Amino acid sequence: MALQTFYTWLAAQMSERGIKSARRLALEAGVDPVKVPDWLLGVSVPSDQECEALARYLGVPADEVKERRFPRRGGAR
Repeated sequence: MALQTFYTWLAAQMSERGIKSARRLALEAGVDPVKVPDWLLGVSVPSDQECEALARYLGVPADEVKERRFPRRGGAR
């Protein structure tokens, strides 16, 4: 199974939910709008606190978001 990068996963989550902009995701999830584009480009990944905010907004477990920042072979979902 191929490893899925954080930015690929986040883009898929946004697409599934009809979230068309990084700014909308940031504002609705309560994270810094300047950081989300970097996450989507793979330049950086969110902090633990930002992962928790994303998880609440997306309705997924926080551990799932955190683990996707640094996927391990065989551990990707």
